Amino acid sequence: MDGLERSKWILRDASVFKSVEALRAAQAEHGASLGLVRPKEINRIYCKKRPDSDRKEWEEHRAEALSQKELYVDAETETKDLAFMPVQYRACFRCDDAACHTEHDVSILDWGIYALSRRQFAARGAALAERDVISKIEEMMDASKRQPYFFLGNTKPHPQSFMAVGLYYPPCSDGHSKKKGPEAATLKLPGFD
Repeated sequence: MDGLERSKWILRDASVFKSVEALRAAQAEHGASLGLVRPKEINRIYCKKRPDSDRKEWEEHRAEALSQKELYVDAETETKDLAFMPVQYRACFRCDDAACHTEHDVSILDWGIYALSRRQFAARGAALAERDVISKIEEMMDASKRQPYFFLGNTKPHPQSFMAVGLYYPPCSDGHSKKKGPEAATLKLPGFD
């Protein structure tokens, strides 16, 4: 599937919201739990150190999960261990909607970002890893070269609190993108010039 086809599938009217507030209203009205929001501006990408209590809780949940064996898995099968991530990546942004007057500060839970972070932590250490990951997020979400969107999702216990569960960043279609050919063209939505 090329970039244009992918964007047509992902950026459907029912999936894209003008603001976090519009997504919250859809959640309250009919239970929406996932939507795309295109930011007007991304003011800051940063990382926040996670407290020791997070590590303790994570280790307890991990131990509990590892103690359970699945019914249809060989008892000798080794389970791949996961590593606790001592930082949480976050984004501060403003919505592209005149009705939104809030700067949103959301956690980024994108799997690929944390896979990159784990590799960078192992190869380069904490400080360089954090800097490299923040730079990569800023590059991917650069509005001068791409059309950045946050996939925002919630959880059942906190239906009005949304976090970035994914990032979507097709190249710009107005000639600013350095890419040429079919991948440079993306769907242009009304109201998102």
